[in-house]
Amino acid sequence: MKVYILYGSATGNAEHMAKDLAASYQTALQSSPTAYFPSVTCCPLNDYKKKCLDVWSAPPASPAAKHGVLFLCSTTGNADAPENADRFVRWLKRKSTEPTRPFRHCAYAVLGLGDSNYDVFCAVGKLIDRKVGELGGTRARSVACADEATGLEEVVEPWVTGVLDDLARVCGGGLGATDSASTTSASASAAAEEDSSAAEEKKMDDEPRPISTQTPIPTTPSSEGVATLRKHLGLAPQDPLPAVPHSCLPAMTSHLSSCEFVRDDDDDHDDDIANGATRSDRPRENSVEDHLTETSGSSGCHFT
Repeated sequence: MKVYILYGSATGNAEHMAKDLAASYQTALQSSPTAYFPSVTCCPLNDYKKKCLDVWSAPPASPAAKHGVLFLCSTTGNADAPENADRFVRWLKRKSTEPTRPFRHCAYAVLGLGDSNYDVFCAVGKLIDRKVGELGGTRARSVACADEATGLEEVVEPWVTGVLDDLARVCGGGLGATDSASTTSASASAAAEEDSSAAEEKKMDDEPRPISTQTPIPTTPSSEGVATLRKHLGLAPQDPLPAVPHSCLPAMTSHLSSCEFVRDDDDDHDDDIANGATRSDRPRENSVEDHLTETSGSSGCHFT
């Protein structure tokens, strides 16, 4: 059975490490042809379906044996997977993948690359380690996280030196990592906490915020903007401004968009322009409506 070395790389570090490891093992095979893994396949993570999945899903000839898989993956952007690993990560997270347990015949180890200067450190490597275990894989070694801020070599060199021996031992029927149970438990706990937090945030976002009816609304306009709103809504000065239910408001995002109040005679004026008139020919009132625009973080709605 061959060993599979898959990488996800944004800047080239994980790719170079994976290819160097594969080349070193291939050279070692020349002097030790009886090594547990007779050959090695090295490829990007997104090639998993084309080059790996059929083999991983098939049971080895020996009931106790397993296929060997090494993952080397960096984290980029806002805890994102590199472009040559994004499809693999989405496949891991897909609900339809879980029932198939595609790694039930595999032993694996993960090397994550990251930078602790960012808020999220080695998120993709940790996710791969957790999801492959949940999908049936046997952990040969606990996930290793190399930090570019302190020097990748501090973690990478010890990992590269012994990981293939550990993988071969587990693939041959040996026990997995001694702390795999605690690692899995901690990862599951962290994942549950994260899911709970996300669910709580969503609940808070979805819950309508009550609009107090006790606060008196001035009957006399306190600004030109309020007066303009009353005019467009057809309200008398003494009428209260209507309250809008929270559920009817557009979803807020971080993007800015603008809305503009458009006069009823704008369409007529556009026809005048088409017939040769200019905007300077249009009689305008010197009122707040002529200059009123509103910019807000919104869902992109244009109000007229």
